[in-house]
Amino acid sequence: MIKYQKNFFIVVILIMICSLIVAGCSAGSQESNKPLTGKEVSLSYTNAFKIADYGNNIKLLTDAENNQFLLVPEGVKTPKIPEAAGATVINTPLKKVVYCSTTQVGLLQAIFSDKDWDSIAAVTTDTAEWYVDEVKTRMENGTIQYVGTGGMADPDFEKIQALNPDMVFVYTGDYGLQKTLAKMKELHIPCVVVNDYTEPTDMGRLEWLKFLGAFYNKDQKAAGFIEEKAAMLQEITAAVKDKPSPKVVYGMVYDGKVYITDGGSYVAKQIKEAGGDYVFANVNPDKTGSSQISMEEFYEKGKDADVFIYSSMVAYMPSVESLLKAEPLLKDFKAVKNGKVYCFAPWYYMSINKTIEGVKDMASLFHEGLYPEWKLVMFQQLPGK
Repeated sequence: MIKYQKNFFIVVILIMICSLIVAGCSAGSQESNKPLTGKEVSLSYTNAFKIADYGNNIKLLTDAENNQFLLVPEGVKTPKIPEAAGATVINTPLKKVVYCSTTQVGLLQAIFSDKDWDSIAAVTTDTAEWYVDEVKTRMENGTIQYVGTGGMADPDFEKIQALNPDMVFVYTGDYGLQKTLAKMKELHIPCVVVNDYTEPTDMGRLEWLKFLGAFYNKDQKAAGFIEEKAAMLQEITAAVKDKPSPKVVYGMVYDGKVYITDGGSYVAKQIKEAGGDYVFANVNPDKTGSSQISMEEFYEKGKDADVFIYSSMVAYMPSVESLLKAEPLLKDFKAVKNGKVYCFAPWYYMSINKTIEGVKDMASLFHEGLYPEWKLVMFQQLPGK
């Protein structure tokens, strides 16, 4: 009888334990099936993309063309997120990527470690044109392929298809790769739109780093970089606040035509941030690109400018002498007479991560002695001959 009671109590205890285990499993199952709730990532300088953070590096991204991507760390089961029902699922960090823009790659310099560069499988700019050493070296040894077709044309679709990348980064807009975007969708290759170049402010361009960083789980590093550059910009604007504003002409002459940056562009804002007075600030103040104007208008407003920033590189306009051969009227410009003509450094378009350094460059050019130890980063003086 005693033995029977003992066995009975053992059975009861086992049943209770099993019940608790089953209940725990059931609760865990319900928890895993419960939809996640995301928190919108704060953006201070752009509204061209969105990031919703669901924790544990799970994020829902909306690009510049409203395409959605659900980022899930490799090896993690795709969670239930109702608002991501139509999103393309991408495992992170990315391991095989094609970049169709040098500015996008330039931004990555702010957050990439050496091994991260191995994630780039191909680019559309040829080896000789690169000033990002990590890319140039890998192109020379064959680990990064060239899939371009020259200039700003669409890339070689067959080469990209053969690579079978995790993602292709493109851009749209007036000078965009809409054909590439459509072709990638046809080939079922994930393609994301990053339109940093259309931003009307320098900080807006930089904030796209948060979007790029999300694909590599480098969100905090990207956010820290943005804060650092915002502080740097604030210091520059404070330093020039009470100083006289020299007149600045910014543009280029090509094939007998004159092109200037629009009054609403990030460049026009940079000139103002650096304490300059852009002479064409009132031309298309609601546009962010560039416009063609007559040589007469360029001459009238530009001849008395204190500083002339020629918006090209030495490779295309090697000297002031070459500039005057292209357009003799420029000899009357005050900035030309005083040797105040500057152009882009060769790496200008690959150093978007140094955008605020570019503002400091301008401030040092507009206000002599303000930064006596500063060496130009994004610009260089155009040689006389």
